[in-house]
Amino acid sequence: MIKKNIGTSLKKWEIKNDQNSVGTIVRKFLGKGISISHSKSFSMESMESSVVEKESLANFVFLLSGELDLKHDRCSTWQNMRQSNAYLFFSEDRSNIRRRINAQVSTEALIIKISRNIFHTLMSDVEDSHGLLARGVRYFSKSISAHDIMLCNYLVSCQYKGQIGQMIHMGRSLELVARTFLQGVRDVQSESLIILELTGYIKDHIDQNFSLKALSKMAGMSHTKLNTLFRVHTGFSVFEFIRQERLLRAETYLQYTDMSITQIAYEVGFSSSSHFSESFRRYRGITPGHFRKTLFCH
Repeated sequence: MIKKNIGTSLKKWEIKNDQNSVGTIVRKFLGKGISISHSKSFSMESMESSVVEKESLANFVFLLSGELDLKHDRCSTWQNMRQSNAYLFFSEDRSNIRRRINAQVSTEALIIKISRNIFHTLMSDVEDSHGLLARGVRYFSKSISAHDIMLCNYLVSCQYKGQIGQMIHMGRSLELVARTFLQGVRDVQSESLIILELTGYIKDHIDQNFSLKALSKMAGMSHTKLNTLFRVHTGFSVFEFIRQERLLRAETYLQYTDMSITQIAYEVGFSSSSHFSESFRRYRGITPGHFRKTLFCH
């Protein structure tokens, strides 16, 4: 990319593939740790570009048309971003943010970047916001509403300059960010309820055989999203959580009942006593029988 500084508050990049110009990125610095970037591109071939940010940021990406892929240092996979969706991710100081343009796709995006400390201060008093803020570098996405598209188009086309222009851009940008973040908080609240209900169901039916397909259907989401939400809310994948609950329940039975090892294995959902014993040994470092004996020794 070729960078052009247009004053202290405006920078422009020309995106080139070999010697051909395939797009532009214009970034306005509004002050108070906030900037807006507007990018447009079209290339006959896929190409990548990157930028290194000098501080930790909350990045809001609004895809107005087309698609693009983004990745940064603490995210190992490309995140595909599609038209009419908004995305939020957090990047760290000196993070290298990579951008990939897909071949023969006309792409337009509005990107609002806010200093992470300022963003946390602005949003910290929003009820239950900690669930979304705690995601760190994780991605959050939502569909862009008609009102949000109107705000994006206004920010892209606004011709006011000077103090008035800066105030208008700041106000519209913060409104767009707030609307997106508040929707994210509502989604996290809804996700928390779904995971709470599902973990309760698993605990109440721990002796059953679970399938990711059936649990995903109950939750009304894909396998991948369910596993992701389980990790966010419990620290475990779905089957890691199930195994952990089975072993905790088995431990209780070993302590407070005289059921045999085989009975306990089937009672908590293991397919055999040998499978149970091996899982318990990996969990506790000793076999179920040895664990029970140590209880009687005290």
